[in-house]
Amino acid sequence: MPWRGRPPGDEIGPGEVHLWRASHAATSKPPRLDCLDPAERQRARRMLMPSQRKAFCFARSMLRVVLGAYLSVDPERLRFATTAEGKPYLPGQKLRFNLSHSGDGVLLALVHGIDVGVDLEATGRNIDVDALAAASLSEAEWLGIDAIDEPERRRAILRQWTRKEALLKAEGSGLVYDPRDLTLPGGIAASTPARVRRGGRIWTLTDVSLGEAWQASLAIEGRICAIRGYCLGW
Repeated sequence: MPWRGRPPGDEIGPGEVHLWRASHAATSKPPRLDCLDPAERQRARRMLMPSQRKAFCFARSMLRVVLGAYLSVDPERLRFATTAEGKPYLPGQKLRFNLSHSGDGVLLALVHGIDVGVDLEATGRNIDVDALAAASLSEAEWLGIDAIDEPERRRAILRQWTRKEALLKAEGSGLVYDPRDLTLPGGIAASTPARVRRGGRIWTLTDVSLGEAWQASLAIEGRICAIRGYCLGW
């Protein structure tokens, strides 16, 4: 998928996903702190680690800048609400979104009128993949893990983790559902797109290619007709 560095102007068609990526290590401009609301600023102030605070502010300001451009609204005027499960949304808008950040990277998915989820993991982070597997794989998925050699074993666990996170975020159940209770089709080694039926709805899961430094997955309600990639350069 080519990534385009152009401002948003395209309308999002049915089953289409607009993906925006950015890196706060690769931009010379600081995040737009002026567009964050009081709750976001207070949340940032509670973060003790400067790196964590910077990553949060960058991701939230990116979210506001991109959404504001699509909606022709000043970023600071956007008002978010959350579902009972904690998933953010824009009241009264058909534009749906989901945000994920890891390390210095941010990935934002936008769709029109359907639910979407995205998850991003920096593969170079000091991640205990055995602990991650224990926290995320179902009993059926464990059966195939020993047959996979490193480094593909690490990649397979990260892929399964990000796919489950993306799906649960799309559903809005990410904070309350145990990923070990979810078995994805195709087995632990599957890297092709998958279709999952849950809660009376059908979801499509697929990887997002960002290079060896990242593992990213996308979940969308229904079928994915097209994915358009954009890079945010401030």
